[in-house]
Amino acid sequence: MSDIGIDKAVILPTILDFLDIDLERVSPWSVKPDIQGLSLKPLIEGEAESIRSIAISGHYKRSLRHKE
Repeated sequence: MSDIGIDKAVILPTILDFLDIDLERVSPWSVKPDIQGLSLKPLIEGEAESIRSIAISGHYKRSLRHKE
């Protein structure tokens, strides 16, 4: 359990990290996969206290910026 807010961009990198899958190695495409987001694995396993220092969220004509 954590008070840290996360976004959808961390889901795939976290799953791939836990499954030890290197997408660049197993990718059938000739181009490098462009996946944005960071794995939460270090945070979940207690190896890190945070994965980034800022969070940016937006909605059409609105935005919210929060810094820890």
